[in-house]
Amino acid sequence: MRAAMLKVGEAQWAWDVEADNVEQVPKFASVESVETASFVVDTRWNANTRDLRFRQGLAHAIDCETIVEKILKGQGGCRALSYHPSTTGVPADLKPYPYDPEKARQLIRESGFEGSKVVVVAASESYTKSNEVVEAVISYWSDVGLDPEVQFVEPAIANRILRDVGGVPAEATIHPKIAMDGVPHMRLLGHTNDIIEPEPTWQYASCTMYIAWSC
Repeated sequence: MRAAMLKVGEAQWAWDVEADNVEQVPKFASVESVETASFVVDTRWNANTRDLRFRQGLAHAIDCETIVEKILKGQGGCRALSYHPSTTGVPADLKPYPYDPEKARQLIRESGFEGSKVVVVAASESYTKSNEVVEAVISYWSDVGLDPEVQFVEPAIANRILRDVGGVPAEATIHPKIAMDGVPHMRLLGHTNDIIEPEPTWQYASCTMYIAWSC
């Protein structure tokens, strides 16, 4: 709608036009942001995601570059951390896990969790093309022999899942299915760090914020 309004002159400028629609507008600019998206992984309650080899296998299974190219139309990048590279203290030589499905299968096999369930909770449409990105990741995990599932929920429920599952899974009361099935294996987290200092992001990773279940 925003692109259409620009095209017919009903608006002079618009913010956040989808990459699919920018060719409809007379002129556009694209700049890098500090927005990141990552999977906050449970390393506490689920046996498979507690295993480092399994987590490494999950990472090797994802073709991030293709996701950026095909789904995000080049508007993004693949990073080793949920930090913008300009953030104080980020190692310049740290690279994402390369796409290597054979390595992924090997690591998952070594972990002993071939064919196991992987449940992802994601806030529906939390950012541009987020649903499509998650579905792509799920398909890559299926390709290496896992049984992944995504539960798209309202953003408020997704946030409560981060905050409220702090004890044993049986104590989870925030969502009937989550309480029944136990702690999800991971949650998609959109994150921005506008001051590019490490502390705000580190609080998520170190559980000093509210992500106790993933410690």
